[in-house]
Amino acid sequence: MLWISRKRIEAEVTISKHETNKGEKLPEARTGIYTKKDRWTLAGLIEDTLQFKCEHIGPIANTQWLWPGNITRYTFKIHPIDLIPTGWDAFSRKERKEFLEQNQMPTTDWGVDKTQDNVSFYATLLEYPLNTSSWGNEIKGETENFDFVLTKSQDTSDLHISLESKNEYTSQGEEKDWKKFHAFMNALAFVNGTNAWPYRIQYWRAGQKLIDRVTAASRLAKTIHAPFPETLAFNARTGSITWNFQDTIKLATKFFEAESALSDEVAYLLFLFRQAGSKGVHRDITTITLCVLFENIVRHIFKELKLDEKARKENLVFDSFEQAKKLFVEQMNRQLFTDDGGYKRVRDIVKSAEVFNAKHMLQTIVSHFGLQWKDDMEIVFKTWQNARHPGVHHSGYATRTEDDLKEISLAESRIAGAVNILLLKLFGYSGYIRHSAFEDGYRQI
Repeated sequence: MLWISRKRIEAEVTISKHETNKGEKLPEARTGIYTKKDRWTLAGLIEDTLQFKCEHIGPIANTQWLWPGNITRYTFKIHPIDLIPTGWDAFSRKERKEFLEQNQMPTTDWGVDKTQDNVSFYATLLEYPLNTSSWGNEIKGETENFDFVLTKSQDTSDLHISLESKNEYTSQGEEKDWKKFHAFMNALAFVNGTNAWPYRIQYWRAGQKLIDRVTAASRLAKTIHAPFPETLAFNARTGSITWNFQDTIKLATKFFEAESALSDEVAYLLFLFRQAGSKGVHRDITTITLCVLFENIVRHIFKELKLDEKARKENLVFDSFEQAKKLFVEQMNRQLFTDDGGYKRVRDIVKSAEVFNAKHMLQTIVSHFGLQWKDDMEIVFKTWQNARHPGVHHSGYATRTEDDLKEISLAESRIAGAVNILLLKLFGYSGYIRHSAFEDGYRQI
């Protein structure tokens, strides 16, 4: 029995020990740690007609033994399920044309043309908080490969997404198509500060429905620190829109489509960013997490953009440091034969010292993006430094005053704003953003 509700999808499997059911058994259930290779595959029928499958059944189930003891019932939570396309939906455009011709029926526009390999995705997100007040209930735009339409339902507040490939787009296979879809969803999630996880996705290619995927319509984690809140969309004083949603989505999607080590890492870190800032997460957990994420983003941008050479050119102290480090380690190595452990410990500390610390890397990134360090990003760095070290190393949480707690909240807001600034500059964005949610602060970058 397949149970589908708003919050979860479950499969209930009943196994009888009767002679007529001899040989029926489930794979052996297990506990502990398991990975993808341990998952099971489930297939079945809905209302005896609609086929479905799920390839992500975990080997853990709630078990119930029913009277008189010869029946066992297992209940699995499953996520997601794929509805198997049948009938007309399962035909490609070419197959439809051939069928209509064979039955001497009008072929209308089912012929093979330049759009025969076009790709479409249709998705629905539960009560998605997309601000459409300046555009009505519908937003249209484009990425490099797709045209998109976002429609906000007035009845349910769900967001309906339509992604249709442009005529010049040539599909390179299902995997590539899905990566472009997920790149768009990553861009949407970043701009709105809310995980963009649809509870239904349909994937069409060459006029044929290939996948119809359904999952439970769960609440989506969001952060208050989104770079573009509703108050930024319309400036009441000037009567003008102060940022362009369509252009920002296009820039962010292009970045995530790159499939680089940096884009993949940023997508994951932004997921953690939204989880850390979601409602109900303790402020200390949020602040510590944001401090770690900020440092990780700085390190990854510095590394993947290969900014070490730029840093060396702007400040000769880095080459001097490396030379001094090398000579010092060599000197310590010569002292080791009489060492009681002290020289070795000092040598290992110096040997592990990094050429570029977090401050050096951030300064170089700020310069690379054309941002201002003094009295601007330097303040953010000091805020991060002051919040990170007590947060990670200090244990006097019980003695904090109300002013201390206020400072923690402000630090969280400013660090989150700095994350948004760095990523938007990485995407190539210029314009207004909110740099501090708790202070309702806005600036141009």
